Amino acid sequence: MRLPPSIFLRTAYCLVLLAAVLPVGIAETSWLGLVVGGVGLGLVPSFAPMIFMAVAAFRIFQIVRSSRALEAPRATGLVRILRWLGLLLLYGGALSAVVTWVVQPLMHWWVPTRTDSGVEFFMEFYLYMVGGVGLAGLGLFEFSRLLSFERQARLEVTSVSS
Repeated sequence: MRLPPSIFLRTAYCLVLLAAVLPVGIAETSWLGLVVGGVGLGLVPSFAPMIFMAVAAFRIFQIVRSSRALEAPRATGLVRILRWLGLLLLYGGALSAVVTWVVQPLMHWWVPTRTDSGVEFFMEFYLYMVGGVGLAGLGLFEFSRLLSFERQARLEVTSVSS
């Protein structure tokens, strides 16, 4: 039996993908991304971000177009734990993306000049570090879906052969 994805899951999935490809999400193209060496596919500077953006845009289009795009068979055991952990990280990443998009402009409005304490640096730095949680959750969620589909296919093959 397949589980239909909720609207919250579909929204969180799309938010995490948007946060990964938009420069304000993970700050791959900002000064902080340059300082720490970039995140994700930053190995090939010119082509990798374009490919990553195209794949993410296509996946978002699939999810928006079809409500069944994130369906998965029921999971048991370790796969269920991976799925729940992935969902938890995915929702956390979506929340951090929204907080990043809201807090950064507010910080620039509230603190227009640099402060002695460096609060604007630390705010951007911590939001940047938390931004990767969503991608980890996305990877765990997709890995649990893959394992569930493999288990279902294995069960179908054994039931047909016997």
